[in-house]
Amino acid sequence: MVRVRILQLGFVCVVIAALELLCRIGIIDRFTMIPPSEMAGALTRVVATAPWFWPDVTYTLGNLAAAIGLSVLGGFLIGVVVHAIPRLRRVLDPIFTSYYAVPTFVLYPLLIVVFGIGPRHSLFWAHCSGSSP
Repeated sequence: MVRVRILQLGFVCVVIAALELLCRIGIIDRFTMIPPSEMAGALTRVVATAPWFWPDVTYTLGNLAAAIGLSVLGGFLIGVVVHAIPRLRRVLDPIFTSYYAVPTFVLYPLLIVVFGIGPRHSLFWAHCSGSSP
């Protein structure tokens, strides 16, 4: 297991080094991608000095926690109700089956039109994705 992890880490390091080299010698244009070392430096500066970074991180993690909580609670409640009522299960079974047949990203434009872009949209999308039976 340790050998596999070392090989995986080595592969990632080789890919990053290759990207660095390709960016430095100009094969990958700076407009397309900056070298990974500059990326890491910029990230360090933003994390250390940008006043907006940590409030945005906490906002995002708060939305993530709320979405996970809603998904777990909603999925559990839907599962209990559908399991407890056999007639409801038979009625909803075709809907659940068709829901599984359609990739969820297909519904994304519709959800943007209905809910807009923002935290409400993100919470609803996460809830729908996570609480489906």
